[in-house]
Amino acid sequence: MRLLVDPLPKLGLFDSELELVVCIREDTPPEVFLMDGKPRPDRHLLLGIMQMIVVAVEEMDRTSLEFTDSCSIRLERNGEKRDIDSHLTVVRSVDGRFGALAIGDPRQVRRLARQAERWFTGTIRLDIP
Repeated sequence: MRLLVDPLPKLGLFDSELELVVCIREDTPPEVFLMDGKPRPDRHLLLGIMQMIVVAVEEMDRTSLEFTDSCSIRLERNGEKRDIDSHLTVVRSVDGRFGALAIGDPRQVRRLARQAERWFTGTIRLDIP
């Protein structure tokens, strides 16, 4: 599975084989895409990735997050191509690295990252030790 991004981000992660892509849009649940043959990721893993993305957005971490004013993103999976229209796209490569591509206003991206973190937190029962 690959993301075809135009223009290509500086982070080399977006030019590698991906096992997980999470598209985060305003006021909708995150959309998760997986590499074929991979089991659905554990909810705790997804929450952990979102927590790392929230920190990366807050700290403007250029090693795992790239901001751009505009770009086109297309997901290529199983020979099919699908346009992605999210303002925050989180990826995890097959070797375990993660990162995000943020499009537009940093305040909106911060809000989207926090929204995704809350959504994934809600998928976990916190009352069970």
